[in-house]
Amino acid sequence: MNNILPAGTTLKSNSYRIQRLLGRGGFGVVYLADDLIMNQPCAIKESFDNSPGAQAQFEVEARILAHLSHPHLPRVTDNFIEPATGLQYLVMEYVEGKDLGELLDRTGPLPEGRVLAWMDQVLKAVAYLHNYKPRPVIHRDIKPDNIRLLPDGKTVKLVDFGISKIGGVSDPTRKAARGVAPGFSPPEQFGAGTDTYSDVYALGATLYNLLTNVIPPESIDIAHSGAKLVLPRHLNPRISPRVEQVILTAMQIDPKLRFPNAGEMHLALQGKRPTTVSAACPHCGAAVRATAKFCPDCGGTIPPVPFVFRPSGYQAKSIKDLVGGCDRYWDEGRDYFWRGEFEPWLASLGKQGQTLAAKARAIRARHTDKSAALEEFLEAADPTRSLPILTLDQTALDFGPLRKGDSKVLSFAISNSGRGYLHGTLDAKPPRWLSVRPAGFGCLSGAQQKIDVEVKTASLSGTELGVDYSGTVTVLSNRGQQAVHVRLKVVDEPQAQLDPLQVDLGRVAWGARLRGQVTVSNSGGGTLHGVLVASKPWIAVDQKSQPFALGKGQSLAIAFTVNAAGFARRGRYSSQLQVQAKGRGNPVAVVTVQVDVPFPLDPANPTSQVSTLKELRDFCDRDWQAGMTLLSNGRIGTFLRFIGKTEAARIADQCRQMPDKAIGLERLLRDGLGAKAPTRYDTNAMDVVSDLGLGPLPKFFGRPEVVTLQVLNKSKRGYLYGRVESLVDWLHIPQPRFGCLPGQVAEVKIHVDKKSRKIGLLSLGTELFEIVVE
Repeated sequence: MNNILPAGTTLKSNSYRIQRLLGRGGFGVVYLADDLIMNQPCAIKESFDNSPGAQAQFEVEARILAHLSHPHLPRVTDNFIEPATGLQYLVMEYVEGKDLGELLDRTGPLPEGRVLAWMDQVLKAVAYLHNYKPRPVIHRDIKPDNIRLLPDGKTVKLVDFGISKIGGVSDPTRKAARGVAPGFSPPEQFGAGTDTYSDVYALGATLYNLLTNVIPPESIDIAHSGAKLVLPRHLNPRISPRVEQVILTAMQIDPKLRFPNAGEMHLALQGKRPTTVSAACPHCGAAVRATAKFCPDCGGTIPPVPFVFRPSGYQAKSIKDLVGGCDRYWDEGRDYFWRGEFEPWLASLGKQGQTLAAKARAIRARHTDKSAALEEFLEAADPTRSLPILTLDQTALDFGPLRKGDSKVLSFAISNSGRGYLHGTLDAKPPRWLSVRPAGFGCLSGAQQKIDVEVKTASLSGTELGVDYSGTVTVLSNRGQQAVHVRLKVVDEPQAQLDPLQVDLGRVAWGARLRGQVTVSNSGGGTLHGVLVASKPWIAVDQKSQPFALGKGQSLAIAFTVNAAGFARRGRYSSQLQVQAKGRGNPVAVVTVQVDVPFPLDPANPTSQVSTLKELRDFCDRDWQAGMTLLSNGRIGTFLRFIGKTEAARIADQCRQMPDKAIGLERLLRDGLGAKAPTRYDTNAMDVVSDLGLGPLPKFFGRPEVVTLQVLNKSKRGYLYGRVESLVDWLHIPQPRFGCLPGQVAEVKIHVDKKSRKIGLLSLGTELFEIVVE
């Protein structure tokens, strides 16, 4: 039954609906359909043959694809048998796009770069199949028509597993799976067992077809009927030699001469594996094996096939040519040698080449330096070849005088003034104080390498005049050895050390005196002569220890004093103690101190220590006389500056200049320190008025010529001061000012001029004087 299903036909109980035919072959057709369950398009393959063998092979294909998972292979989602017809169906991912066969028909030979990008994906997919466990999957139908190019123009997928099989040559092929693709199937697919190398032939033929637009002759005709495979570059000269070599190797009639699987072919296309060198007969153009001496078609003599250096294009036709090519294109030759690519070509040159190929394998096993391995190989391949030449730019390094404990680096250069690759190691003696970097070297022809030589004197003895030392750096190379002589003089001068280097005396009140201590020692040689010097005047070094003289290993404790009276403001201060000595180093110790309150207003009076403005006010109110003295001698102003009260200090400077020291102190306390002025006072003004014969109780007899006005300060604090002013012309006040502290009385003498006194009845309410408090 091979009727085409019309559009709209549903399958598997309305799970799938046919849209249109995608393609057909001898064993079945493929439809585009709708997956009505998943609501997405799919491809459905229908098998025409429902015989037991065909059904078994169809199940094999379904089982293979159902377990595969690769980005460049289609996914199988379902398989079923329609009960009404007995036909089998395989549901797969629908791969949009067009196959490469269609593209080739429209455009002709395709660019090598694009083809290699697509084949990179195909080879990865086939390598995945060939490595599939537990047994490899052989596709057996690789050709451009089965490579689908997706709409992005970059991604391809390998489709149609209709004649694939599981297992290698020892596994039987089902009858329903037998089939060939003309021009793309290897000869063993026509009868003998197939294996992974069978897909390799098809991959090579696919490359051939895509790059030339020519389908290769049937492999069975090449093998038995005289058909000839035209070399790809004869059909398309733009094909690179490397790609042609891969194609010819993949399409060898003898499976043993092909790549064993797709993975190895993939590596060869990337230049990571050697190809089996193939050539064309110069007489008839037939493809011949690498080891052929005569063409099997025409009998002509076959010259040796050259080894081609890629990408330089250099061709080696003999061992001597190969040696010259490696010297000329060192990096290329090194990589070919290390990957073993020379060996198949060498084996084709006869006994000498085969012997050299064996040596190459042994050389690689001994080396980790790839260039060193190639150099040994080239020397074995051509004993007459020019060799590397070891050249040093210096044979002596003089480090001069060095202080004990110092290290220094000087350099010399190793260069290869010959051919090939100079390499080796360096040996520094004595290793206790002499070393080199790097420990090994390698130089191509004309190149040089810098070698650093370091000396470390910590383990060496010295004197003030110096001790001479010598050593040797020996250059050991594949072209002999040379020596570089090293000289130096170790000078062990006195070296000053100071301990500790940080001295924190903590917090201290102004005016205090603190003592500290540092230790000076000589960690060098000879005698250390010097002094310890302070950088600030508030720190004084004990002169009994100055100057000092210390032999090697000796130390001396030196005391110092910090005078906290030397600070104008509170805060953190630091000074340096530096050793000034002849010899190595003048170490410095940093001394820090936090100067803070309390501040002693009177150093002789322990009770005069104050920390705040309130404490200063309280002290002055408590000991007024001392406060006036401290204001006058500037100590109060100093304290105010010390705690950062600049404006109050300025007021103190003004007040200390006032003639009346008590008033000056009171003004400071009020204006600068925020004290409240005294306002409560009492007087005997009524008695004075009565004594003058006035007021409600006047005295008419014994009127005095002088009366005394008393002012009592009843405030809790402060110096009450002011003046008394006469309001009548017959009272005279010689000293009108007064002042008194709390609880004290100030007296003001008022003189009476009796001659000018005129008192009438209207004078009873007259005010005689006024008390003004300031």
